[in-house]
Amino acid sequence: MRHRLSSPARLQQAPKGRYLILPPGYEGNVPDGGYFVARARTNFVV
Repeated sequence: MRHRLSSPARLQQAPKGRYLILPPGYEGNVPDGGYFVARARTNFVV
Protein backbone atom coordinates (compact mmCIF):
# COMPACT_ATOMS: atom_id res chain seq x y z
CA MET A 1 0.00 0.00 0.00
CA ARG A 2 1.38 3.41 -0.90
CA HIS A 3 0.52 6.58 0.94
CA ARG A 4 1.59 10.05 -0.12
CA LEU A 5 3.01 12.19 2.69
CA SER A 6 3.07 15.63 1.11
CA SER A 7 2.36 17.96 4.02
CA PRO A 8 2.25 18.03 7.83
CA ALA A 9 -1.57 18.25 7.71
CA ARG A 10 -1.73 15.07 5.64
CA LEU A 11 0.69 13.34 8.01
CA GLN A 12 -1.70 14.00 10.91
CA GLN A 13 -4.52 12.39 8.91
CA ALA A 14 -2.40 9.46 7.71
CA PRO A 15 -3.29 5.99 8.95
CA LYS A 16 -1.33 4.70 11.93
CA GLY A 17 1.22 2.02 11.27
CA ARG A 18 4.79 1.51 10.18
CA TYR A 19 6.15 3.70 7.41
CA LEU A 20 9.08 2.87 5.18
CA ILE A 21 10.50 6.01 3.56
CA LEU A 22 12.76 5.15 0.64
CA PRO A 23 15.46 7.45 -0.74
CA PRO A 24 15.26 9.01 -4.21
CA GLY A 25 16.14 6.57 -6.98
CA TYR A 26 15.87 3.47 -4.78
CA GLU A 27 15.30 0.46 -7.02
CA GLY A 28 15.91 -2.43 -4.63
CA ASN A 29 13.42 -4.83 -3.10
CA VAL A 30 10.67 -3.43 -0.90
CA PRO A 31 9.33 -5.69 1.88
CA ASP A 32 5.78 -6.93 1.37
CA GLY A 33 3.13 -6.28 3.97
CA GLY A 34 3.15 -4.34 7.19
CA TYR A 35 4.52 -1.07 5.80
CA PHE A 36 3.15 2.06 4.20
CA VAL A 37 5.78 2.80 1.55
CA ALA A 38 6.64 6.41 0.72
CA ARG A 39 9.31 7.51 -1.74
CA ALA A 40 11.18 10.67 -0.80
CA ARG A 41 11.83 13.22 -3.52
CA THR A 42 14.99 14.50 -1.77
CA ASN A 43 17.51 13.16 0.73
CA PHE A 44 16.21 15.62 3.35
CA VAL A 45 13.29 14.02 5.20
CA VAL A 46 11.93 15.37 8.46
